[in-house]
Amino acid sequence: ERDTKVYERDTKVYERDAKIYERDAKVYERDTKVYERDTKVYERDTKVYERDTKVYERDAKIYERDAKVYERDTKVYERDTRGLLFKPTRISSINNKKTTRPEGESFVL
Repeated sequence: ERDTKVYERDTKVYERDAKIYERDAKVYERDTKVYERDTKVYERDTKVYERDTKVYERDAKIYERDAKVYERDTKVYERDTRGLLFKPTRISSINNKKTTRPEGESFVL
């Protein structure tokens, strides 16, 4: 009778351990799926990061080139307008210019 009680107790422990094992197996399967999904997400995010880095580097080069063009254009503009700005013009010289055209001359824009 004592052996029967020990056997019944051991059987209950075995059944409990079997349930724990089954639960752990399900958790492991779920964790494996989550890990696989996370790995795919990480790989995708890595590709996106690499692409974004290339775009950023390209945009930086474009920005640098545009800055150089802007500087060059500014220097050209300053050079071209240096003589035109603040150049004194006499009103009398404007009034003394001939404003009529000789006969027969066509006016073309």
